[in-house]
Amino acid sequence: MISPSLSRQTESIRAKANFHAVDKTFFELSNSYPQDHKHSNNNKILASKFNTAQRRWKHIIVLVHILFENH
Repeated sequence: MISPSLSRQTESIRAKANFHAVDKTFFELSNSYPQDHKHSNNNKILASKFNTAQRRWKHIIVLVHILFENH
């Protein structure tokens, strides 16, 4: 049987790995926007909103994953 502390460490490592995978996916998505100088201000506003949403979603995804993994 796996010790509780080892189990917690494994969960922590998995959560971090999932977090980084999600982070990489969002990073690739955010870099796929075309860079146009004319619309650079709008892009900055969109990027700011996108980054805030990205952080929220990453936390939600990791938390849900941990919840389901524990049951």
